Amino acid sequence: MGSNNLTGYIPTSIGSLSNLTSLHLHENKLDGEIPPSLQNCHSLLIFNVRNNILSGNIPNWIPHGVKALQLRSNSFSGNIPVEMCQMSSLIILDIADNTISGYIPNCLGKIPNEIGNMKKLESLDFSRNQLSGEIPESLSSLSFLSYLNLSYNNLTGKVPLGTQRQGFSEFSYIGNHDLCGAPLTKLCSQDGKFKDTKGGSESEFLSWFYIGIESGFVTGFLGVCFAIFLNKKWRHTYFKFLCDLRDRINVMLVIKINSFCQRGQVA
Repeated sequence: MGSNNLTGYIPTSIGSLSNLTSLHLHENKLDGEIPPSLQNCHSLLIFNVRNNILSGNIPNWIPHGVKALQLRSNSFSGNIPVEMCQMSSLIILDIADNTISGYIPNCLGKIPNEIGNMKKLESLDFSRNQLSGEIPESLSSLSFLSYLNLSYNNLTGKVPLGTQRQGFSEFSYIGNHDLCGAPLTKLCSQDGKFKDTKGGSESEFLSWFYIGIESGFVTGFLGVCFAIFLNKKWRHTYFKFLCDLRDRINVMLVIKINSFCQRGQVA
């Protein structure tokens, strides 16, 4: 039922579909909240409602067997429920482009010795929300994680240096003004909790400095070319200069070649 013009609420009667394994309601115009009756769909594996107008909090009762949870581009608010950490089968978690606030639960990255929480997670997208606090160090232990996007939130502190996390580019973290450390260009202070604003300012100054030099060179070069093109006298003078320069180079080359040949004959 995805990619249609469906409107209204998700019906509560959907909870009677106890054998439902996949529910695709993405790219419609559905509003309201996710009905609590959905928790009766114990066989649900894929729940995709991205690009709608759904609101309210993210439910804390989503079936634990869900493998793909896609809530992107709605109007969900509130915190990320801690109960989500019990979804050990989850592979794709996408709640980007909502108004989610609060902290990223530490349990998202924990892999206990027994049954690890969310140990199968491969894709995690929290971008364009209002999440705050630091990125939990435990997130680096998600060995299957191949896609991570935490951009455009209010995250602070240092990007964890876990070996699994180092493979992600700066685009995974941009838009968090108080976030620092590799792969971002902002440097951290020694305690790793605050960004080094001085270093960031100097880097930004140097970037604009080089941009200014390049822009000035291009502008000056184009200005000279434009003036030569419009002024007939300057144009003749310029081409005469090029012809003279060409003749001088040719003469110098001939002299050098003759000198080299004469040395070869003497030898």
